[in-house]
Amino acid sequence: MKILSIDWDYFYPDSIDYDWGANEERDIYLNFLWKMRVSNVNLITQVPALKEYVPKIPKDFWTGTVSNKPSLLVTDSHADIDEIIKDNSIVVNLDAHHDYGYDMKDKLDCGNWAQIAKEEGRIKEYHLVYPGWRLDKPEDEEHTVQHLILQTRITSISYKLPAKQDYDIIFICRSGCWTPPWHDNKFFKFAKSSPHNSDIQYDVLPREFDMKQALQLGKEMQKKFEELMVK
Repeated sequence: MKILSIDWDYFYPDSIDYDWGANEERDIYLNFLWKMRVSNVNLITQVPALKEYVPKIPKDFWTGTVSNKPSLLVTDSHADIDEIIKDNSIVVNLDAHHDYGYDMKDKLDCGNWAQIAKEEGRIKEYHLVYPGWRLDKPEDEEHTVQHLILQTRITSISYKLPAKQDYDIIFICRSGCWTPPWHDNKFFKFAKSSPHNSDIQYDVLPREFDMKQALQLGKEMQKKFEELMVK
């Protein structure tokens, strides 16, 4: 089985400038914290996250990547891919993170699914495709060192989209703890525009997000912060 795995965060500039931290085991990261993050600014460029932290999808992405109409699964967590990985699978993973074990936990999660499936023999080949911006903004030093070890375990690590080819299934995850709810509409539009051979199987829903309320909250927090600085 050949799987094209796409993490929605692949299309985001998830550099240290917007590394807010996340944890899928805590709902606060999936929903509440975005109300405060919407008012954040890049400390280096001073550009508001609302303007800069947006998905950048290459033109003709699907027609240049997939040559057939595979089945399709759309979820929130990348850990859900474990359900479809069969013995001797070939996985091509477009992701801003390597997902090959960060804390080396035994429990399956969104950051170690590839490691677990590879060690169990269910992944025959694991091709990691980083977004191009990772060349200038790699994962932190600890993980960069880890990559030297990973190169002996991961079939290939690339920074360019793979050649157009056939897949048995396309797996797309939103990774909502890392990607903002105000772009959920773009996420579902992206999934719907993919080549697939049947109705889309969704295991994720759009999040409710009140932008006006979130921006007001940001102003109030900034005001309180400035008052504290004066004191």
